[in-house]
Amino acid sequence: MDRDLAAIAQGVPEFRLLARADLDTCSRGENNWKTRDPFRSRCQMRVAVAYTFAGELAPRAMALHAVLSGRGWNGRGIPLVLDEYWDAALDQPRYRSGPPETQYQQGTPTPPSSQTLTDIPRVLHIAFFSGDDPDRYTRGFTASMARIQDVQAQGFRFLEYYRTFSGTPYAAPWLAVRQPGTRLVVLMFSENYVRN
Repeated sequence: MDRDLAAIAQGVPEFRLLARADLDTCSRGENNWKTRDPFRSRCQMRVAVAYTFAGELAPRAMALHAVLSGRGWNGRGIPLVLDEYWDAALDQPRYRSGPPETQYQQGTPTPPSSQTLTDIPRVLHIAFFSGDDPDRYTRGFTASMARIQDVQAQGFRFLEYYRTFSGTPYAAPWLAVRQPGTRLVVLMFSENYVRN
């Protein structure tokens, strides 16, 4: 993920880093009469990185797409969002139901019937915000991101035995600097791994 972030910093220099939060969690594998997992623990690392920028969204978004494609991230992602949900003339979403969101994957998914935990590809979820967006769009646009936002106030989730959090969730810093003409892009990387 750090290499991806370094490539983004070089490929989209208009992005200014606002905040980064890392959440690493593990739960124990099952080992009983019914299920025997081939690993001791199943874990997930989530990294949420927020950038601010000014100016038109489309050229910066396409620059981000070019960086991600060059790093092996797959998906129509940003071009699809711009084609279907973005009004280029007004430089704003066509619909006001929420922020433009999209997703990329890295790796080749295997069929669910033969899939193991480590076969699940790395996932990158992206959302764009404007300084004019209501607070509710910024505070938690997906359940996964809300989990990172609220992790410091939560106890361990069901079956979790390990949870470590570092960094700063993006919402408070964004609300402090948000103003008309500024934009926010939030990237959440998610990667599964096992411990034996």
